[in-house]
Amino acid sequence: MESNYHSATKVFWQTIRRLRKGGLKQTRSVKNVNGELLTREEDVLHRWKEYFAELYNPSNNYGNNINHQISGDSNDITMGEVSSAIKSLKSGKAAGIDEIRPEMLKALGDGGIRWLTRICAVVWKTGEAPADWQTGIVIPIFKKGDQRECSN
Repeated sequence: MESNYHSATKVFWQTIRRLRKGGLKQTRSVKNVNGELLTREEDVLHRWKEYFAELYNPSNNYGNNINHQISGDSNDITMGEVSSAIKSLKSGKAAGIDEIRPEMLKALGDGGIRWLTRICAVVWKTGEAPADWQTGIVIPIFKKGDQRECSN
């Protein structure tokens, strides 16, 4: 939170307001797929991991006999595409695990965009992303219903 005070004051003060209102209530237990209540931290974390794995990696029922060329533009990624993607980022958003904020990317000059374009091109061609790109911070936000159900 201290780093947000210095580098992202908007995020810092939003967090302070939520804390004052008691808006950050945590549910320390969740239900497993069978509806049984899990209370041990290790079990709760494992259940969240399981839930997000199901959510983001749905089972594939298409079969492996699909053999066709992907249509569309499969050329190299251009500096213009990277620059356009960076310009479309919303400012004032929190940094990810890498501590890079949208404003930092928007401040890149041509040299920085050229460097980022090369990285993206390697990832595009090899299909292998750096390990840091495969890690994220997920904060479940309760909407309605039973707070112990991961799907809520």
